[in-house]
Amino acid sequence: MNERKPLRLKGYHYGQGGYYFVTVCTKGRRAILSFASVGAGHLAGPTLHLTARGQMVEEAILNINAAYPNVSVDKYVVMPNHIHLILRLEQGPAGCPAPTELPKILGAWKSLTSRAAGETLWQRSFYDHVIRNEADYLRIWNYIDTNPLKWTEDEYYIKS
Repeated sequence: MNERKPLRLKGYHYGQGGYYFVTVCTKGRRAILSFASVGAGHLAGPTLHLTARGQMVEEAILNINAAYPNVSVDKYVVMPNHIHLILRLEQGPAGCPAPTELPKILGAWKSLTSRAAGETLWQRSFYDHVIRNEADYLRIWNYIDTNPLKWTEDEYYIKS
């Protein structure tokens, strides 16, 4: 039996304020969220077009802040079989409870979107990276920005 590797940063409390880079893959890495097209003479690379499920997922991303006032989405992209997010968890004023922990937020979000789709959309876990400084933040922002252009080179790419 394969043991799962622990994905969380050891000793780190995921409810504290900060910035987090998150990747969530579809179950079986199925390309159900968007599709790529390349127009004639289009030198910039493929353009991603959201499917109906992808539109629903995008709407749920944009509504994270409504469900969690101390959480905001700084940047995101919906790829064919995964999403990338930069989430910011803010500490409230002194005496206010800390924001909900990242795994709980993503678990609730994955459950909500799967219920809306009428099927399990997501793999069991997710990848996260605690963003530690501005250079790290800018590198990840650029990665998210350019990810659609490099879809066929992406580590999650599966040729259909």
